[in-house]
Amino acid sequence: MRGLGRSVAAASTALLLLVTGGVGAAMAAPPYATTATVTNIQFVNNTVTSGSSAEMTADWTLPDNPSSPAGFTIALPPELAGRGDTFTIKAQDTGATIATCVAQPTQLVCDFDSAYISDNSRNLKGNVNFWVKVNKTVTQTQEETFEVGGQTVKVNVSPSTETCGTNCDFVWNYKKDGSYDYAKDEVDWYVHVEAPLGGMAGGLNVEVRDTPGPNQELIVNDSTPELQRTNEIGPRPGDGATRPINWQLVPRSEYTVDPTTGVVKFTTQQGYYYQVEYRTKVTNPGQATEYTNTAEFAINGQTDGSANGLVRYAGGGGTGIGENVGVFQITKKVEGNAVNLPADLKFTGDYVVNVPDSAALTGSFEVAANGTWKSPEFPRGSTVTLMEVKPTSPANIAWGEPTFSQNNFTLEGGKLAEVVLTNKADVKVGNFSAAKSLEGTAGALDLVPSDAQFVLDYSYPAGVGFPAGSGTLTVGADGKPVTSGDLPVGANVTVTEQTPAPVEGLAWGKPVISPENFTVADGTAVEVKVTNPVTETLGGFSLKKSVSGGASGLVPEGTLFTVDYTWTTDDGKTGSGTVEVPAGGDPVTVEGVPAGAVVTLTEKAADPIAGVDWLDPVFSENGFTVLPGTVIAIDLDNPTQLRQGAIGIRKAIEGNGSTLIPADTQFTVEYSYPAGTGFEAGSGEIVVRADGVVVQSDPIPYGATVTLKELTPGAVPGVTWTGGTFDIENVTAGDGTVQNVVLTNTYEKTPEKPTKPTTPTTPEKPAQPGLPVTGAEDGALLGLAGVAGLMLAAGVTLMARKRIASRR
Repeated sequence: MRGLGRSVAAASTALLLLVTGGVGAAMAAPPYATTATVTNIQFVNNTVTSGSSAEMTADWTLPDNPSSPAGFTIALPPELAGRGDTFTIKAQDTGATIATCVAQPTQLVCDFDSAYISDNSRNLKGNVNFWVKVNKTVTQTQEETFEVGGQTVKVNVSPSTETCGTNCDFVWNYKKDGSYDYAKDEVDWYVHVEAPLGGMAGGLNVEVRDTPGPNQELIVNDSTPELQRTNEIGPRPGDGATRPINWQLVPRSEYTVDPTTGVVKFTTQQGYYYQVEYRTKVTNPGQATEYTNTAEFAINGQTDGSANGLVRYAGGGGTGIGENVGVFQITKKVEGNAVNLPADLKFTGDYVVNVPDSAALTGSFEVAANGTWKSPEFPRGSTVTLMEVKPTSPANIAWGEPTFSQNNFTLEGGKLAEVVLTNKADVKVGNFSAAKSLEGTAGALDLVPSDAQFVLDYSYPAGVGFPAGSGTLTVGADGKPVTSGDLPVGANVTVTEQTPAPVEGLAWGKPVISPENFTVADGTAVEVKVTNPVTETLGGFSLKKSVSGGASGLVPEGTLFTVDYTWTTDDGKTGSGTVEVPAGGDPVTVEGVPAGAVVTLTEKAADPIAGVDWLDPVFSENGFTVLPGTVIAIDLDNPTQLRQGAIGIRKAIEGNGSTLIPADTQFTVEYSYPAGTGFEAGSGEIVVRADGVVVQSDPIPYGATVTLKELTPGAVPGVTWTGGTFDIENVTAGDGTVQNVVLTNTYEKTPEKPTKPTTPTTPEKPAQPGLPVTGAEDGALLGLAGVAGLMLAAGVTLMARKRIASRR
């Protein structure tokens, strides 16, 4: 839905520009490959009016031979807004399009035509003029300063002329006004239907006909034209004149629009004001300066009036030009294997330019490797012939014949002719030879294999024409010279020898290389001699003995162990021997073994030592190779394990009660021993039966002194345990043996206790009349006491007799 009223429509247009960016949104946009320089930005007039449009101009220039895309922008401050105008900059000589511009709200954007700047690539320059909306509000005319495109622009700004000065009272006649929509290239026309103060009478049939002027087409569709109405009046925005305000759209059902002519028909309501908004499409955007329109009105079928409207187009434009001359440019390329050429190396040559209908022009050029040289400007259609002077330096470079990518070519107007001049540069090469010789005793020389080879390394740093390099050269012991591959002339070569392959029994001395450093020359081969001194070499090994493990403390220091050794060389030589090595003593050394021989060691079985269980010996290294002049230290360790013994306990029963002890009666014996050599303190228990069967303890470390203790046995009915004794009090654990111990317990029968006699019952006496009961009772108690005493004496005598009998 379009805006209601002129001010609303203008706001809508501005909003549309902000959203779409105008036509410029479809153009190329910065950053550009080439950006024009903009200068001399200014207003066309010295004074502009607040709220109105003002024209500005600027000058622009492009560098020669610009790359596409090319263009420029002019940034606008908030007080100066672009109106969305799209226009072109034309060539002042041919009228061709040089650039297309759009005045966006925040900047002017101009894109150059790539074809034009390619054909006219020299001295491209021109101007541009464009319109802005002045949004700076002032109350009096005053000078204002704006920042436009990075430049300071000053202009006088006067107050808005829309402030009402005449006809400020209410008036609403037949009238037509409009505004140009630069974003769409359309014109909004607002057609006022005349009405008195208080609005139109109700029930009037109104007909409005709009006739566009030249270069316009009336737009008729479901949304345009539109009928608007209001019953309110008040100050008009902008100038304050009393006019209808707060316009509202009339529903489409309350008026008709002819789909062909756009004629609007409606019936008035009492007290309302009316206007119709038409839109026309501009068919020649930016080409006309004025667009006109006419409206006719009829009331109840009778013509009642008409109104004419005019809208001015203020877009923009500009002119420019580029020269039509030709230029050529030479780019130098160097091919071949030469590198690191001097940075100041220059290549020179001459040119001849045959100008149409004029004398030939000559000149010279100088260009560096990978550099460019650009010629002066020559008339279009001139023919160019190029020649190069063949380089002669550096001295170690072989230069090939120069080639031009094009020659004898014709210069095109506005074009840059690209020429590539190529030279092939290869570095000159030389080489060197090397031969081997040996020095030493006859015995040492005999050890050198006849097919022995020696590797020489050579290297050189980067120089003029070549990078750093290196390589190897293999020579034989036969003394024949060997030649290297190609090396760059001028290279400063250093020769070294890799360490020769080892030979058993032979020591290589430091080689003598002559010359060790030299410079490769053109056509001359340097002869290098390499001499190696050789000497015979022997080596050996040492043995150091140690004893480890739980039984190591039982092995006396200095105990001797016997070790056999054998050695074998690659050429089949062998040797053997035997050494005795003391435990914990100094190492024993064996020398005189050929370097390179492989030595195998074997230890003979160690002599037995009580309590010691010998495990397999461990060599720190075996099957090793003897090194020249070196004694290889070998550690030999004998792991040991402490042997164990045990204790056997057999139970013996004595005493007159021994027969009363059941055979399965159990007795517990505890044993313990303190820490000793190779073991910690320990304890345990043995449970034996009265059946006399020996019961063996768990293993006990050899040499442990064992203390035995019997726990008090459980009670057995009819007997008394009187104690136990071990036939061996302290037992020493043996070496894989069981020490049997007899534990004797004595049991005595328990004596029988005598049976206590029954006290006789005293017959009751008849009561005596007249006597106290207590007296008679006292006499009876004395009699009972006497009888009890006699019976006790008799019992003691009987028990004594039984004990005497048991001892017999």
